[in-house]
Amino acid sequence: MQKQEKQNFLLIFSVGLFLFGLSFLLFKLSSQRKEIREPASIPSDVLQKEVPINLDLLATASDALLREAKILESEDRFGISLGSFLSKNELGEKTLVCQNYDKISLLFEAQGIAVDGKKPILEVDANCEISKEDFKQLKTIWIPFRKIQGENLNISEVSYYEEGLVTYKFADIFMEWPREWKLQSIRIFNSKEPERQKNFESKDIESLMQKPVSMYWQEE
Repeated sequence: MQKQEKQNFLLIFSVGLFLFGLSFLLFKLSSQRKEIREPASIPSDVLQKEVPINLDLLATASDALLREAKILESEDRFGISLGSFLSKNELGEKTLVCQNYDKISLLFEAQGIAVDGKKPILEVDANCEISKEDFKQLKTIWIPFRKIQGENLNISEVSYYEEGLVTYKFADIFMEWPREWKLQSIRIFNSKEPERQKNFESKDIESLMQKPVSMYWQEE
């Protein structure tokens, strides 16, 4: 009888020890995932050292999104690297823009082509990420037009991994892919709180970048 009780005790103890170990492991994994999804806020004194921008200009700092933008072009893709800026979160703390707004949407309109008054539209959706090379720049958003030209004209949406996942949405594409596109608007927003956003229209783009932003797709 004593032997049976001892065996039962060891069994219960082993199961309890196993469950405790499993709970501890799940807790550690959960903590690691949380650290990945929710990076700690960067103290404002660190930001001032890393980002050479005058904090007195915070009221108009969002203009840097366009003033510091860079256009990159190659034979098979077009890229735009927007400027970074300091922003205030809901607690009034100074943070980098992508800590407030996690998404960027670019809206392009085709030039020189329309059917029934409708121009083809291209919407580009990407994550807002700070460039690792320069805190004053956001990570380049690439539009691989050569890949897109290889898609069916009836496609309404496609995603590619272009140094980060980017989604491309199309509307009113007709007999062929347009060759020239004009950037009509830029929207940065918080995907969890879409009302928290900043919008830049065509006139803002032309004023702050001192010219329209046009994209030309070369012949295949």
